[in-house]
Amino acid sequence: MPDQAESPPAMTNSYLFFVLAIGAVCGMFSLNVADSKGHSPVAWFFAGFLFGPIGLISACGLGDKRMSRTLRRIAESQKVGDLPALEFEDDD
Repeated sequence: MPDQAESPPAMTNSYLFFVLAIGAVCGMFSLNVADSKGHSPVAWFFAGFLFGPIGLISACGLGDKRMSRTLRRIAESQKVGDLPALEFEDDD
């Protein structure tokens, strides 16, 4: 009688490939979205890879650091008084 524990079923290998492929695709999309918004692309790649679509949705919900900086510079150039501190602003 052959031992069935020697080779895993083909379904397990297909499922593992599917999960890794979905993780890689979500990771790449998360990387692109985070990079376009001025956030760390590497960190968001791993978030998308590990959490899949939830990581991608989270990356889409990130604030836009570049837009915040641009709006701050426009307001400062127009001498707008008492600007509130922006959440995503880095000190340049």
